[in-house]
Amino acid sequence: MKKLGIVCGGGPAPGINSVIRAVVIEAKNRNLEVVGFLDGFYHLSRNKIVYRNLEIDDVSRIHYYGGSIIGTSRGNSSDEEVFNTYISLVNSGISYLVSIGGDGTASMIYKMSKLDKNKKIKFAHIPKTIDNDFPLPPSSRTFGFETARNLGMELVLNLMEDAKTLKRWFFVQVMGRSSGHLAIGIGKSSGATLTIIPEEFQNHEKIPLKLLLDILEGSIIKRLAYNKPYGVAILAEGLSLKLENFNLEHHHSISEFPLAELLSNEVENRLKKRNINIRIIPQNIGYVLRNAKPIAFDIAYTITLGYGAVKFLLSNNNIHCAVITLKGEKIEPIDINEFIENDKVKIRYVDLKGEVYEAAYHYMIRLKKEDFENEEFLLKLCDVAKMEKEEFIKNFKWTTEFPPI
Repeated sequence: MKKLGIVCGGGPAPGINSVIRAVVIEAKNRNLEVVGFLDGFYHLSRNKIVYRNLEIDDVSRIHYYGGSIIGTSRGNSSDEEVFNTYISLVNSGISYLVSIGGDGTASMIYKMSKLDKNKKIKFAHIPKTIDNDFPLPPSSRTFGFETARNLGMELVLNLMEDAKTLKRWFFVQVMGRSSGHLAIGIGKSSGATLTIIPEEFQNHEKIPLKLLLDILEGSIIKRLAYNKPYGVAILAEGLSLKLENFNLEHHHSISEFPLAELLSNEVENRLKKRNINIRIIPQNIGYVLRNAKPIAFDIAYTITLGYGAVKFLLSNNNIHCAVITLKGEKIEPIDINEFIENDKVKIRYVDLKGEVYEAAYHYMIRLKKEDFENEEFLLKLCDVAKMEKEEFIKNFKWTTEFPPI
């Protein structure tokens, strides 16, 4: 009896257990032995084979739970780690491997497939990340994203109600690494006041802190001009990676850099100096999204992907290492080489020229060029900001000179 292995890498995402369930049931129905390698690549990369046998009874009702019944961990994709992991997999006796992970896991699987010159193992990679930054075909999402967006929306809606009730602002930091898919998805669906993502600053090698502060302060002033002293700003964590004169070395991950706290303190102090008292509260809703129970979309999606992975592995398709994607209503295995650039998986960024972003931007409350062309409204903004017209223009007009769209 041939053996199929399952390994999960990277951070958690809603739907992992549903993938595992789908793979195990289909593989067992096709007379395969199935093992789940525990704790991602942690043991495998240290020349240890730690696994559990998986039967249908073990997985039959796990699809609506968050987390991963076989655990997960991050690897560093170093040559030594890749080699050790590959040797461990070969020694485990598997003929097929289903990997579940994002770009880091996919890069590792790609490198192992290059080591597997005699094709002892056939690889199927199922992309997962709540960041939605894996370069799948247009309109395809990584599983977990929809659940994270939905839960993020619900949390932000609660904050918006709190902001309105108590006349305050929230600055909300959202996961996404270097891309803004999750931030714009949460901001757009919740109707947040504005969302700022890294892709807006493509013309800046580094983002001046003053630019972010001016955008945020300008939004607060504009809301005050509408007699609404409250709001919610969504901040993609990837902004931290581009902040001028800031070093993230002392933080375990980008998600732990206190971006929302930094910006809220700075903007609140700026406003206080002009006797504008606005309470701004920082929030970080990153980790809380990753182990949520998957919504119906992600459950159904992952069942299809898990089934498709086994179907591909047992087919005559001669792709050695494939990424399992869904095109329309059909599974489409794509050679992993199509996703690789410089030995790493390419990153998918928000397309600022697309209507998905354009619609989100048009509904944001932030200073825009037309605000400086309407003399009556401009004077109202100056009055609210307690600034002379020339000073207001000097401080804030530059935030509109490089609009995202």
